[in-house]
Amino acid sequence: MKKSFLLFLLTVLLFSCSKDEVEPIISSISEILPSNKKVRIADTIVFKGSNLSEINKIVFISPETSVIAQPIYINNDEIRVVVPILHNENIKLKFLPDKISTPQIEFNLIGTFELRPNGFGGETISNVEMIDENIIYAGGETKLFKSSDGGYEWIYKHNFYEGIRDVCFVDENRGWVSTAKKIYFTNDGGTTFNIVFSFPEYGNNNYIAKIHFNSVNNGYFLTIKGDIYETLDNLNFNLAYDCPNNNDTGNSVDFDSLDVYNNSLLAYGYVGSNYDPTLIKKHNNAYNFSVFNDPVIYDCQLVSENRGYLIGLNVIGEYNFIKKVYYSDDLENWIDTGATTQMEKLYFINNDVGIGISSDENAPGPHLKFYRVYETFDGGQNWKLRYTSKGYFEICRDIDFFNKSGISCGTNRIVRKHIFE
Repeated sequence: MKKSFLLFLLTVLLFSCSKDEVEPIISSISEILPSNKKVRIADTIVFKGSNLSEINKIVFISPETSVIAQPIYINNDEIRVVVPILHNENIKLKFLPDKISTPQIEFNLIGTFELRPNGFGGETISNVEMIDENIIYAGGETKLFKSSDGGYEWIYKHNFYEGIRDVCFVDENRGWVSTAKKIYFTNDGGTTFNIVFSFPEYGNNNYIAKIHFNSVNNGYFLTIKGDIYETLDNLNFNLAYDCPNNNDTGNSVDFDSLDVYNNSLLAYGYVGSNYDPTLIKKHNNAYNFSVFNDPVIYDCQLVSENRGYLIGLNVIGEYNFIKKVYYSDDLENWIDTGATTQMEKLYFINNDVGIGISSDENAPGPHLKFYRVYETFDGGQNWKLRYTSKGYFEICRDIDFFNKSGISCGTNRIVRKHIFE
């Protein structure tokens, strides 16, 4: 009888406890904004659903690191969070506490973000060359590096033991690296190089400034004196254009920028005792030399054989200067887009879409500069500020894109990625 009573009591207690158990509250998400799951740093992501007030943290997970973000707004039906500083385009979001029907959600980071590359060994990168979205070559102070994953990891390829001036590749295996006096060629992806051109080490005060190759046999290089050499076989480099007045006594000559698109060429530098800003053009198979109106040229680019862009410095007062973006459809007449900017570097991926980089705007604090990235979608008429960073005298040295993915590099050993939506 006693055993029966004890068994009855135990059954009642177990039944009572089971009734008092509370079913766990499960959060669920029914809508995500933006719906394409492409976000920039500092964007706000909105999640809509049910029981979302149970969530108190969101973890942004990338291959390099994880960042915990506190939502800026929470209620039962909606939660909002700001995208923190990240360093990889591939990110996943995890919700805490882990009481949600969707454990992780994948997003893509677009816009501009700083990379945390491994493999440079302390070298400052001044030249980048994109073969595709994944294969990238980078020229350091004396060494060449390669990335196969879009710029996140880098491997050392070659040491030239002298300063690298420029890097150009036409595919993953075939490319050129220039120093002050030599041009080196590789056909095995940078493992080995041979010299295809060299100036005499002594008795010649001309130096290689920039190189560009359209194919393995067709290429150009620009000297600091404004001379342009051309090759049609990657063996013989012939003087195609002798810059006027570059040998005159008392004349200063300094060229350092070259861009080529198929059979069109655009270079700029400074010539003469007045240091006149000078453009050299090859268009319709003819070379042309002209002095630009603005006293300073900061950057130039060819988007097609006819369309070019450049940044000029316009003087509007004794101590008042403003930079302007110009375009041309014949490489002869340059038209002010109407945009005023502080940019010194630009890169257009087509006639309308491009980025510009400014690194000369003073930031609070000694020796600090604002590094800003702007975007345009109307051919440079309007620019929208998209990214701001503060650094110690940071200056952009080079930009290159493949389709909508780009890499920029500069001082302070900083490399950034730029992705258009």
